[in-house]
Amino acid sequence: MRSRLSSLFAAPLIAWMSVASLPGAARGQSFEVWLIDQSDTKGKNFGGTLYVFDGADLAGANAAAAQPRERVDLSTETSAVCMSATGANPVRPHMVLFGPEHRHAVLAFVASGHVVVYDAAARRPLTCFRTTQSPSGRQAHAAVPAPDGSFILVANQNGKRLERIDADFAANRFTYNEAYESPNMVNGFLNIALAPIDIVFGTNRPTIGRGAVKGFTLVDSVGNVRGKVDAIKPTTSKSFEVGYKGTIEKAATIDLTVFIRQDKDFIYGLLPVTNPLLNTFVADAQGMPRNEVTLSYVNLGEARLKGVDLGVRYFVTQSVHLWGAFSFQEYDNFKNIPPPILPIYANNLPKRRWKLGALCSDWWKPGTSVEVNVRHVDSFFFYHGAVAYLNGEVPGYTVVDASVEIPLEFITFAAAKLGVNGKNIFDNTHIEFPSSPLLRRLISAQVSLNL
Repeated sequence: MRSRLSSLFAAPLIAWMSVASLPGAARGQSFEVWLIDQSDTKGKNFGGTLYVFDGADLAGANAAAAQPRERVDLSTETSAVCMSATGANPVRPHMVLFGPEHRHAVLAFVASGHVVVYDAAARRPLTCFRTTQSPSGRQAHAAVPAPDGSFILVANQNGKRLERIDADFAANRFTYNEAYESPNMVNGFLNIALAPIDIVFGTNRPTIGRGAVKGFTLVDSVGNVRGKVDAIKPTTSKSFEVGYKGTIEKAATIDLTVFIRQDKDFIYGLLPVTNPLLNTFVADAQGMPRNEVTLSYVNLGEARLKGVDLGVRYFVTQSVHLWGAFSFQEYDNFKNIPPPILPIYANNLPKRRWKLGALCSDWWKPGTSVEVNVRHVDSFFFYHGAVAYLNGEVPGYTVVDASVEIPLEFITFAAAKLGVNGKNIFDNTHIEFPSSPLLRRLISAQVSLNL
């Protein structure tokens, strides 16, 4: 008899519960309830815990006394799969939903933007994706499978995107489709005074941000038409990718993807659509030049993104794991840029990123663990348009992180552990975003008690 699966969502202090599906209970079948604890795994700054309850225990009169049938630590196998695929650990598990046949679970990690697909019966992570990073952030608030199982929709709330994972649940095949922007209210209807950008034009004219819902007519200083900027429209793209995912002699896993993506009408941040140095201005309603430097969101021609993502994990023993992740992404130069857009844009992403790590568990006694990883990001230039303090070079950096967890056996009234975490342990001062604070060594320690 196939079990039915239901879901609950829980925060550390406030429980938010939602029963996803209980038709099995109506027919007398067995079912499970999955509950996600949003707290990090004890002693770590990632992971979390999945609790699996027998539905019968929660359906009876003594539901308050129910104990979970299983506890799944999301900082172990799930984090290993995400680290191998994306180069980052998953943080803050938030919502879990199930595929149409209830054989797969889809879990969204709200803080890090990860989405993990599980074999529900085995509690085994099959694959891990990470949502698109945008100037406004990245998130995975929820990931919802389509009723027919053909795709999974992901709410990237902070990134202001709705993203899609193509799915074939029967074959355990899942393909991530990176999100592309469509014009929003700000892109279309912005009308606000901005800080002057005299550094570009050497002029004292005011700087005004305007939406491009209708486009712009460009004129010279006496009103003669010199051209136009089209109304903003959605980005369109074509993507091609080939890859391999599998195991090597049961001791290693490999995940390799090579991709090419052709973007057309790429929506960029605020850019100047006038150039007083070339006697080009935006026309007002009467067709005369506005005495201003006009900035707007525009479609920035065509560009091709090509890249490679590689993740490898090697199981030296049951207790010793090694892993590595490498990513290469490169944009070709934009083509067919509408005049008079100035070439002050940037790709906003590093060409190369890599991460190497090792985990040794139960090395001294059961429950002990040591984890070390090295991560590197190439330098890149980030341009956010008119927000000057968000523009600039992000120098490349390499940092080493480490964590240790040791059981405290002298504490007998509870299962106690001491955890020590070190970020950037060799104190390589760096930034990860223009104008962000300098990041240095961060050491933290905590004692956890499981009563």
